[in-house]
Amino acid sequence: MISHLTKVLGFTMIAAVVACDTSTTGPHDQALSPRTQTSTQGAILAEIRAATVQFHDVNAAVAAGYVVATGCLQSEGIRYRKPALFDAVIDLEQPELLIYEPLPNSELRLVAVQYLVASAAWDATHSSTPTVGGQAFMDRRTPPFGAAFPNYSLVVWAWAHNPAGMYTLQNPTVSC
Repeated sequence: MISHLTKVLGFTMIAAVVACDTSTTGPHDQALSPRTQTSTQGAILAEIRAATVQFHDVNAAVAAGYVVATGCLQSEGIRYRKPALFDAVIDLEQPELLIYEPLPNSELRLVAVQYLVASAAWDATHSSTPTVGGQAFMDRRTPPFGAAFPNYSLVVWAWAHNPAGMYTLQNPTVSC
């Protein structure tokens, strides 16, 4: 009886140690257990929100150097980009693009941010796709996305719920 209990407890402890592996490969790029991953995503989301709260007013975004990049794309919104940030650096506090949804009263509502990394600059010093909190960036080095500007991209729906997922490109609740 004690022998069987010891084996069960031993396997349980081994499983717990494996599940709690938090080895890291970068400040936001971690191989984490699902519980820790959720906590990390929450911290990342809080950091993004704190850094972009002032951009709820699109005029503040324009004053900070963001310019209109696209018209309104159905399920994607209107993108404002900051060209000075297009490099090989991932800084959660400085997203390359801000995404707005037009409202019926002609105002714009901040709904998401997008991180964009030039693939040539990234690939020169890295051997894998960039990630944030274990979430891989979309590889946009080939058409249809990367024809003019090969890149890696990660959209984070930080300010609007996305039933398709926090990191998906399109949000079915966003309309033009």
